[in-house]
Amino acid sequence: MRTSQKNEHYWQQPRVWGPLLLLWGTALGIWLADLNQPLFLVLNGGQNEIFWSGMTILGDTAVALALLLPFCGREPRLISALLISVIPGTLLVHGAKALFDAARPAAVLAADQIQVIGPFLSSHSFPSGHTATAFIAAGLVLLHFRDSNWFIEGFLVALLVGFSRVIVGAHWPVDVLVGAGIGWATAAMSVYWAGRWSPVVTLPVQRVVALILLAGAIYTLLVLDTSYPQAIWLQYLIAAAVIILAIPGLRCLFQRK
Repeated sequence: MRTSQKNEHYWQQPRVWGPLLLLWGTALGIWLADLNQPLFLVLNGGQNEIFWSGMTILGDTAVALALLLPFCGREPRLISALLISVIPGTLLVHGAKALFDAARPAAVLAADQIQVIGPFLSSHSFPSGHTATAFIAAGLVLLHFRDSNWFIEGFLVALLVGFSRVIVGAHWPVDVLVGAGIGWATAAMSVYWAGRWSPVVTLPVQRVVALILLAGAIYTLLVLDTSYPQAIWLQYLIAAAVIILAIPGLRCLFQRK
């Protein structure tokens, strides 16, 4: 099938390539200037543990996927892009973690230099998986709805999720910025290919994805332990809200012939 006119100019749009340039350019600058550790020491240790725990759980895979549940039955191309993103996103993040096996801040700094909120982690620091997940989810939505007026707000929320990983003591700033870039690049490619050809995912596949996301939301509500008990009520609220918001789309999806 021919590319749509809108999709032909996809890569020329600053909102597609601009964030990637910003994220990876900043990461390179921090690394070259040897500012990774000094910046961590400045940013680490936010006083509001509830807020930053809440931001950091938005990068948990189950929570991030649950947030996409309301799009089932309404935005099939977005669901196509989600499916496309799974394998490259997973391989890039976990492949880099295994390749570099970088030490986390808690394994490098003395106990009096770092404040840790949540679990103490010591290895596989680079890149940040929570941040990559948050930027995949945000990128899928923000680039799918390319004419939306809330692009900056959505991007800033994803960025807050990323830097919450520094504030809770789990990652270095470069981990976050590179993870964010991986997530954004994965989302950008996935949205492009989802819009490149028709048809989009078939109705049975959409139903399977919807059931998986619904199960994930229920799991998030009833079972999931994010290791951030300060954010447990936000976790419950998100899971309950997305299930309720998804009902019209799910009803339409499963009634469709």
